[in-house]
Amino acid sequence: MSKKKTLFLTLLCLLIIILAAAVITVVFFAVYYIPVLKYGDIVSRYSKEFELPPALIFAVIKTESGGKTSKVSSKGACGLMQIMPSTAEWFCNLNGYTYKKENLFDAEYNIKLGCAYLNYLFEKFEVKNTVLAAYNAGEGNVKEWLKQNAYSSDGINLKKIPFTETQNYIIKVNNNNKSYNMLLKLKNL
Repeated sequence: MSKKKTLFLTLLCLLIIILAAAVITVVFFAVYYIPVLKYGDIVSRYSKEFELPPALIFAVIKTESGGKTSKVSSKGACGLMQIMPSTAEWFCNLNGYTYKKENLFDAEYNIKLGCAYLNYLFEKFEVKNTVLAAYNAGEGNVKEWLKQNAYSSDGINLKKIPFTETQNYIIKVNNNNKSYNMLLKLKNL
């Protein structure tokens, strides 16, 4: 075979591999990330009301429930944003919201409550990773960690998190946040 034919076939194979990788990437995004975007109207409404980035809300939903309204965790957290019933009841009483456990499985109610709670945590902790730690491990745990030099040197940022689950949770939410930021930018083109 001539050098020209070999070069042509090599370039053709390379092009096919690149196209296949692009198709696989698009399919992956479509299957993995896009289903959560069906809650876009609700997320948009409450991201504005509670001054939260939409991509972060989508990332929390994706990480917590994968977009399943009926999901219940092994610890009892419910709905899209996996809110613990005890946290929901306490937070609703604190803010004058109506609380009914069955409402945690309603997308609108769950996202509104999850966004209100995230906003509350941002007011308390200010730093995104600290807020995410509190959302996952509980406000009380994070307050204690911030007091301890082993976990925080400034009382604001966590340099170490003693719960592996919470460490992994923050990584997942941040990775999903990047993907949703990219998807939302593409959607707005």
